Amino acid sequence: MDAARRLCVRDGYAATTIQALADEAGVSVQTVYAAFGSKLEVLRQLFDISIAGDDADVALADRPEWRAWQSEQHVDDILASFAQANRAVCERTADVVGVVGAAADSHPEIARMWEQAEAARYEDQRALADHLAHHELLRPDLTRQQAADIVWTLAGPGPYTDLVRRRGWRGSEYEHWLTRQLHCALCRE
Repeated sequence: MDAARRLCVRDGYAATTIQALADEAGVSVQTVYAAFGSKLEVLRQLFDISIAGDDADVALADRPEWRAWQSEQHVDDILASFAQANRAVCERTADVVGVVGAAADSHPEIARMWEQAEAARYEDQRALADHLAHHELLRPDLTRQQAADIVWTLAGPGPYTDLVRRRGWRGSEYEHWLTRQLHCALCRE
């Protein structure tokens, strides 16, 4: 996966060949095909591992590091814990998100993969809006749907990439910013 990440990020999906992946990984082309079956599957697994942090068959929403915010009692702690978990995902995925997003424009299979990943991200992040609503912490003028849309927008890969990768913010600054923005946009107090 390290070889796939390096090549796809550096050269893009279209320019990354199975031969190049094999050469970069120090294995044969047959080994790459035996392990993955196709270049698309290499990208799919790279994307999945980037999101989850490993290759265990456990959805992000079921991982303790993602769910930690759900055990917090105070709204500031809930949002700070969520921002910390979201930052970890963004740090792992930022470069791969760019590869998948760029490749989606010209590869229908990757476009479907991107749409599925975005739908899953929405559901994972909607849980925060549902949690806040359940505990009566949402602003009264927001519906759960609106709150979920706000979380999905603020906690998406775009703001992280813009602030950390393009503008040079430290990850901790992004995390603090996200916490504040979510509080201002979503919460009563």
